[in-house]
Amino acid sequence: MIGKKITVEYYDHNVNFERLLPRSGYIVSEISFEDYGKGWYLIKLDKPFDYKQSSDYRNKNSKPDDFKETHYTHFMIKSRWKGVGIGANEPISVFVLLVPDSSVLKNDNVLGKDFLHVCWGMVNPIEDKNA
Repeated sequence: MIGKKITVEYYDHNVNFERLLPRSGYIVSEISFEDYGKGWYLIKLDKPFDYKQSSDYRNKNSKPDDFKETHYTHFMIKSRWKGVGIGANEPISVFVLLVPDSSVLKNDNVLGKDFLHVCWGMVNPIEDKNA
């Protein structure tokens, strides 16, 4: 899986994020979260982007002044379908999490709740013309 190129397209859950998809990138590592389990993949995006979010994105009552624009270079994804892993030759539904700082993934106890679940997506494999 590492090195495989994929495209993440919008599927559901956050229409405000839809305009930022699709995004392509490469799977750079597999991650296990202490709270969300294993099977998560870190995607290095071909084209990073800026996205405005609350500094405390877990707070549902954030005020407009709480929002700031953050630069993202990575997604974290995991299959939403039990028993179906990423890497299938057909599209697959995934959770899409934003990674504000990929260096946090080097810590021992990485928690999924520390990332922003921004939407559900569909992952489509891409044939890598450079392979």
